[in-house]
Amino acid sequence: MMINVNNQDMIIITISKLKEYEQYQGEEFHLYSGNRITNSEEWELIDQLIQDLKLVRRGLASYQYANRLNNELVKHCDNNATIEEIKRISDIL
Repeated sequence: MMINVNNQDMIIITISKLKEYEQYQGEEFHLYSGNRITNSEEWELIDQLIQDLKLVRRGLASYQYANRLNNELVKHCDNNATIEEIKRISDIL
């Protein structure tokens, strides 16, 4: 899902998109086979957020970086359950 905000598309991540991402273990080439619900922009954002979560968890990011990441999660995830799910996935992938 993308929401148009001031003529700019904003990517919204949902649990179903995260399930698809987890099913294919983040391998983007699966996007091009079959009927997928996640497009490449959404996939790239999920990738980036997961990488950022790993940096923060490992203590390799500043407080400001972690704070920016939290703001991005709130901005792009449709609800708190989705935020928790992406954090869970970042722990296992």
